Amino acid sequence: MAAYLLSSPLPVDEARGRLHDGLAGRSFGAALGPAGVVRGDLRGDTVKLVAMHAGLGSGSPTVLRGRLTATATGCQVRYTLTWPRHVQLFAGVILGALTLVFLLAAVTAARQLAKGHLDAAGNAAVGAGAALGLAAMMFVLAAVVRVLSRDQVALLHSWLADRLHPQPSGPRAPSPAPARDGRRRGECP
Repeated sequence: MAAYLLSSPLPVDEARGRLHDGLAGRSFGAALGPAGVVRGDLRGDTVKLVAMHAGLGSGSPTVLRGRLTATATGCQVRYTLTWPRHVQLFAGVILGALTLVFLLAAVTAARQLAKGHLDAAGNAAVGAGAALGLAAMMFVLAAVVRVLSRDQVALLHSWLADRLHPQPSGPRAPSPAPARDGRRRGECP
């Protein structure tokens, strides 16, 4: 789990206000809004943000947890991106149970094999293999979910940076037009 640090020239109170104002509402309609909705909770200097997509509810696998602190030049947020604690707990319990089943089945298979009971040893070995296979499937599922949540990670990083870096007042300069090859002008391949 990597820790991140984002500095801002804003005072803590103003930064907290900008973060609070940028959060989506908790009404039913807010979840049906555009893709890229950020919901969260600000309690004192503690920040918790969750990226959501239209129609998917709050089952996001990525949670930003951080702390807002004052600095001499403004403020900073130290944060981590993790999965919700209930997901971590559930995965830990399941993997622990599968590990226990694997160990018990492997020991049983070894004992039955030592006694010469090949059928019983084979049944226990199948149980150990099934537990090992299910554990491997959980790791594959976790990897797939991590890959699929990359856009949520990018959304949370950019949402936080946009709120903590003030935009100049007045008209904004237009963003560069995409080049013919799809890149923005000035971007390297």
